[in-house]
Amino acid sequence: MPAAGPMPNEVTKCFEGQPGAYSSDLISTAGYMLQGIDKVDISSCDKLMSSKGKPLQPAAGYQPTSLLDLVRNPSYKQSTDNTRKNYVDEVRFIINSSNVDIFNKIEAGQLDMASSSIPPDVLKKYATTPSLKPDFHQNQGDRTWYLTMNVTQPPFDDVHVRRAMNWIIDKAALRQTWGGPTVGTIANHIVPDTLFSFKLQEYKPYATPGDHGDVAKALKAMKGSKYDLQHNGQCSAPQCKNILMISDTRGVDPGMVATIEQDAKKIGMSFNVHQINGAYPTIQTVAKNVPIAERPGWGKDFADPVTFFSPLFDGRTIIPTGNTNYSLVGITESQCKTLKVTGDCSPYNAKTGLGVPSVNAQLDKCEALSGPARVSCYEALDKNLMTNVVPWVPWMWSLVTRITSSNVTKYDFDQFSATPAYSNIAVKS
Repeated sequence: MPAAGPMPNEVTKCFEGQPGAYSSDLISTAGYMLQGIDKVDISSCDKLMSSKGKPLQPAAGYQPTSLLDLVRNPSYKQSTDNTRKNYVDEVRFIINSSNVDIFNKIEAGQLDMASSSIPPDVLKKYATTPSLKPDFHQNQGDRTWYLTMNVTQPPFDDVHVRRAMNWIIDKAALRQTWGGPTVGTIANHIVPDTLFSFKLQEYKPYATPGDHGDVAKALKAMKGSKYDLQHNGQCSAPQCKNILMISDTRGVDPGMVATIEQDAKKIGMSFNVHQINGAYPTIQTVAKNVPIAERPGWGKDFADPVTFFSPLFDGRTIIPTGNTNYSLVGITESQCKTLKVTGDCSPYNAKTGLGVPSVNAQLDKCEALSGPARVSCYEALDKNLMTNVVPWVPWMWSLVTRITSSNVTKYDFDQFSATPAYSNIAVKS
């Protein structure tokens, strides 16, 4: 993986069996190194590590609670590296608990960049002031935010209901609760477009005017459901009322819940909302049988669509706790018994839209491929999930926003890690 690199055995052997210890003495083979690492005696383990597993002479540039100081590596040769550059003499990462102070200093030229959350007024100022636009940088963050629906739990055990939810949700309103268009772009399918080199950019199976939802299409989708007792597009069965929804307690969650409740009411659904501070452990516990949650978001681990599909939709990877296949796509009846899953765990019936769909075979097919064929296979899987399986309502793809000072003369972004490409950034001398 591009995120990994070879480390010298004569140093790393000293830290075996000591998780986390190999940090302040990290050896660099690239353009920058920890300041002071060249002063550390690495001739023997006795000089590096104490008997209690503590570094004896940590590099001065590594202070875990306050500083990471990187300087040029004198052993590095730019001619051997076609990707990274060596523009700046030093990169100092420091900690400041006040994001207001941070961005005041950036605007004043006292700091050059931050990874801190950006205050809303600062975000608006840089996004709308022409003179500040050169210092306002936005790139795709390769993260999807979505509502997850459990395919074993009523009424979401019916694909018609899940499709109706995709039609009715006002994605633009959900995004507005997070800060509006400067925060992210509307998500139209599972995997962010960057991972498909934008080949699915025009694929929008549930597109609605202004991304505000479409009542007529939602009603039409609901008419196919067994929960539409009156055949009028309303989810009118008892299972459509007081559906358990798990919500978090973040500042954005109340607005999200209000939007979801308002939209779902148009197709006859209501919720019993449980707010939990840190909701993930609850929705990751399979036996909780959570029908719907507004909390989830998922970002890639590396630049391949498998990092979305395998952990999120492979039924064979479902575990009792810490489970990330919240929708339980691909779960079997025997798994349901073992994991104490209630509801409908029968295999999917395409005629009725009931039962548990599985994409395990398609996952295996795609994972065995490479190159363009692999990407095309995953594109087809994304489409299958959105039109036939429908486990989510994806609503936003995050943007990574960085504000730089006017001292920064060149800004670059590393799409692999979704962070600034620090080795490719330049500042005024």
